[in-house]
Amino acid sequence: MKSVRGIVSPALWLTLAAAATAYAGGGPENLLIIIDPSSSDSMYVGNYYAQKRGVPASNILYLDPESANYAEFVNGNQQGFLGTLVGRAIRDHIDFVLITPGQSFYVNASGYCTDSCFPVNRFSMSSVFAMSQISADILPGGVPSTSGNRYYSTSNTLPIAFDSNVKYFAGQENNTDSRARSYFIGAMIGWIGALGNTVPEITGLIDTAVAVDGTRPNGTFYFMNNAGDSARNVRNTQFTAIVNAIVANGGQAAKLDGLLPLGHYDCLGIMAGFAETSVTTADMTIMPGAFCDHLTSYAATYDVASQTKTTSWIRKGAIGSAGEVEEPCNYTAKFPHARLHLFYYQGLSMGEAYFRSLAAIPFQGLLVGDPLCRPFAYIPVVEDPGLPNSPVSGALVITPGATTPNPNAAILSFDLLVDGVLVDTCFTHQQLRVNTALLSDGWHDVRLLAYDNTLMKTVGRFVDSIVVDNTGNAASATVSPGSGNLTDLYTFTPGVTGDVAETRLVHNGRVVAATSGVAPLAVHGRALGAGQVSVQVQALMDDGSLVNSAPIPVTISNSGGTAVTAPIASSYTRFVPRNSTTVVELPATFDADPSTSTFTIVSGPAKSTIIAGAGKAYRVITPGSAACGTDSIVFNVTTPNGTSANATVTIVYTNPAKLCDTDFNNDGFLNGDDFDAFASAFENADQAADFNNDCFVNGDDFDAFASRFEQGC
Repeated sequence: MKSVRGIVSPALWLTLAAAATAYAGGGPENLLIIIDPSSSDSMYVGNYYAQKRGVPASNILYLDPESANYAEFVNGNQQGFLGTLVGRAIRDHIDFVLITPGQSFYVNASGYCTDSCFPVNRFSMSSVFAMSQISADILPGGVPSTSGNRYYSTSNTLPIAFDSNVKYFAGQENNTDSRARSYFIGAMIGWIGALGNTVPEITGLIDTAVAVDGTRPNGTFYFMNNAGDSARNVRNTQFTAIVNAIVANGGQAAKLDGLLPLGHYDCLGIMAGFAETSVTTADMTIMPGAFCDHLTSYAATYDVASQTKTTSWIRKGAIGSAGEVEEPCNYTAKFPHARLHLFYYQGLSMGEAYFRSLAAIPFQGLLVGDPLCRPFAYIPVVEDPGLPNSPVSGALVITPGATTPNPNAAILSFDLLVDGVLVDTCFTHQQLRVNTALLSDGWHDVRLLAYDNTLMKTVGRFVDSIVVDNTGNAASATVSPGSGNLTDLYTFTPGVTGDVAETRLVHNGRVVAATSGVAPLAVHGRALGAGQVSVQVQALMDDGSLVNSAPIPVTISNSGGTAVTAPIASSYTRFVPRNSTTVVELPATFDADPSTSTFTIVSGPAKSTIIAGAGKAYRVITPGSAACGTDSIVFNVTTPNGTSANATVTIVYTNPAKLCDTDFNNDGFLNGDDFDAFASAFENADQAADFNNDCFVNGDDFDAFASRFEQGC
């Protein structure tokens, strides 16, 4: 059902708010992690971030973000990214996209932007995802490189919530002006290639960012006036007003002369302009949670050796920085405004503060660090709702409660998410409900989110789980060993109650191994990646339902022995929504480094088109207009130790994924409008009315829809 987040306008928030002064940004439920399955470092950092932040498995996508050029990105990876949000029913609340370290920090993009100073030939990796909702504006070309970012705000007093489902113009929600646009906030957690950081430096950044949230640390924001470098000192005229604004908000800020605030050991943030200096050895202390940047040409151009890089700030202790992936010229619109630090201090997350401070779309700008970090937020504390410890069935009713440490705010609303999908929402003094008959039997992740009544809806959360038992099916498993390294083999022994067609291992939302019936399953650590990982046994029942075990923890060190084992590929069944592009995983296990593997398609699919993923452990597919019933992809995998036998992905095309499948018009409510919408589709023999998914539109579909409609959601 629709979240209050999406139905309460900023104007109404103003009416409801006692003191609308701050917004703390989204939480892990609002972020999608992109992990490159061909990179051990990407898998390790992705696992680390997901575990530390508590990101739902539904919000993790295995996809190599690299593309040969921008058009290929839009027609391939972008479709896989957007299709995943729709197919997993999480589009309504994903606002942030986090890219883990991969093979590139940019996408070639010649010919799309005009610039009288210097040609634009690259878009940053974080920005191609951030711009996914405006690619149609960009592809024709002729776009000025300083085109306005509609979320940008010139106000010092109105840092409003970011929502990827909202259109913005002049910094505020505007769904009527044709110039309004929607975005995502994109960030790369770190760069580990040439001139990059080490993996321990990036995991240290994550630890720092998580620990500092909501602590409201003391310190000073420093704005550096480098008068000797006029080209890189162009933001100097912004500094005095923002220093005064931060002080007026109760913080500490100072404008100093020089390159760095040497001799100062309380740096909550630094904004500077210089080409090169030694940040890492400078006599200063960067405080936990600090964002630091310097305006110059090549701060994030990691394949040019000259000039100080963003990575120096991370190495010194910052949790975020930003720079350009090629020569941008010194247009102030391309760089964060000094207002970034004011927004951050007022409570915005780092990603929101950065994006809201950019006057221009960040075509060339790369955001590095943890976009969820929010040191200055008043984070609500959500009460334990007392979920049942024993299996549940039928309707589950939750009475939520929460408090906020913000003396000028109160709790306004709650969201209930199950397995990362929004299922209900309510205001305070109301109840949340979920019909467990719409869930499969077995274990389910449950998240209760509480929002305060500031304009920006600071969010807190409580994470728990339930076990559903409506039909008597259940799954469990043990693992041996429980810890090891990347080349070790981990054997999972399942226990499943019910009529089982297939048993699979699922990690971070993707199948990594499978077998028919019920039998032990084994995977190497390489298939999971290093870190503290959670694996579930998932049973596909004869009736098509899926039953999940509780997560099984495994600790895998970021090391391994010599690879000696030939790869083994797994056949399994994959449900693919026929209305959206899907990233289909190709499960296999081997002990070789994943960068040495090649996945080859032997045949198929017949009813979909492969649009991305050549050679990778997945394929991005787009179903054809008549896709229905079943299909298949036959594949194998080759490593230096051999080639696997062929395996088959049996594709089952399904109706759109959503918990409330009778919400036919997708407005977040179940009412007569849905019945009318279905009836209209039925009368026109629209394939969308194939409610029972048998590839025909007939009376059976009408009966099935009516029966489910009566059950409610």
